[in-house]
Amino acid sequence: MAHVPAGLVDNVDRGCSLAPVCPRACRCGAGIVDCRDTGQADVPTHIPEDTIEL
Repeated sequence: MAHVPAGLVDNVDRGCSLAPVCPRACRCGAGIVDCRDTGQADVPTHIPEDTIEL
């Protein structure tokens, strides 16, 4: 299991939604979207509006 930095939460499957959400496999919280070590080749879309660090 990967280490989750303090203040971040693991992504939970929210089904089909057009609203900004934490990308699958990423951890989000406190304005941070953390997608390290997820193997993503592109910048995720529909990230939370309060994101200040990706």
